Amino acid sequence: GPMLCRVLKGKRRALHKPLQRFKASSGGQGSWSKACGLVGLPNVGKSCLFNVMMGSEMAESKNFAFCTINPNIGKVACPDARLDNIAKIIKPNKIVYPFATFVDIAGLIEGASDGVGLGNQFLSSVERVAVIMHVVRCFDLPNIQHVYNETDPIRDIKIIRSELIQKDLQKLVGLRKGGKNLNLDIKNINDHRKLVDQVTDFLKECKETGTNVATKLDPLLKAKIEPFNLISIKPVLHILNIDEDSIPNGNEYTKSAKEWLDAENSASIDLCVKLEKDIQDLEPVDKKEIMDFYGLEDSKISDMIQKTFVLRGTQVYYTFGKTEARAWEIPRGYTAKECAGKIHSDLKEGFIRAKLWDYEQFVASKGKLKETVVRGDYVAKDGDMFEFVSKI
Repeated sequence: GPMLCRVLKGKRRALHKPLQRFKASSGGQGSWSKACGLVGLPNVGKSCLFNVMMGSEMAESKNFAFCTINPNIGKVACPDARLDNIAKIIKPNKIVYPFATFVDIAGLIEGASDGVGLGNQFLSSVERVAVIMHVVRCFDLPNIQHVYNETDPIRDIKIIRSELIQKDLQKLVGLRKGGKNLNLDIKNINDHRKLVDQVTDFLKECKETGTNVATKLDPLLKAKIEPFNLISIKPVLHILNIDEDSIPNGNEYTKSAKEWLDAENSASIDLCVKLEKDIQDLEPVDKKEIMDFYGLEDSKISDMIQKTFVLRGTQVYYTFGKTEARAWEIPRGYTAKECAGKIHSDLKEGFIRAKLWDYEQFVASKGKLKETVVRGDYVAKDGDMFEFVSKI
């Protein structure tokens, strides 16, 4: 609207420091293992969203199919409101947010599993990420062509799912044969083939119905097929990209898509990539004015990143002191002793006990809360605050 134009004409200041980047060739398995991969059909706003997250024009967002050929990889510090609240109380010299790696993966189209477009490259990149972030077009804009000429988010989601499943079905044909080069611990070839057939039937059924494999898959079966490294079973966050006129309540596209996604227990968030791009370099006061205008509390990027943590099966604990307040990302189910090892292996080896504060109570007491002492086998909860006591 006119107000947005007025503010955008004002002073702009880049608030983002350049982020650490990896070239596709140098980012080995290590830097990708917990990464989130952005996927989507051409012209849905995927590379634009990646740029916003990176605070740069790193990925060339052009209005034609296949402009993202090498996966662009970037690390980004994840906003954390709890850490900010802890820092307000203890006023540390430094705040260290958790980092996450995001990969902008080349545009996928129907037929990618048969090598159409950049198909094969796309699918090998998806194999290496932990979470898929599927950007879905939920807007009509005549100047940005839709690859199928009309907006239909449910059809688009089903196309991507179908391509991922098709690639897995091709892989399962090879896996069924067995063989030493598969790095699989096959004890009994008949049992192995039964398992492959069971998964194959399940995936074919999901492909027919356009179902989210990850939310429908039985956890016991999932554990058994972990070594197959299938891509259609990876958790997915559906990012419904809306236009400015549809803020903050969405539109007919997001309503139908959300209803369908919620019914199958799929994770989704709607956000306006265009707005996020427009506000990213503004002064905080100008940014707040625009947010108020649209009835938004804050940028939705931080909500989106938080949702990827949940899908990765990780949680956060905090350490704090005058020097720094820091968030540490850990797998769910970690013990206090394992949390100490996240900081340094010596802390784990010499572990004596941990001092523990409950985040909610700590903030409510304005930092006056007394610690509880826990042993090494205490299982950490999301948001726990620790100080470790160690022999070393």
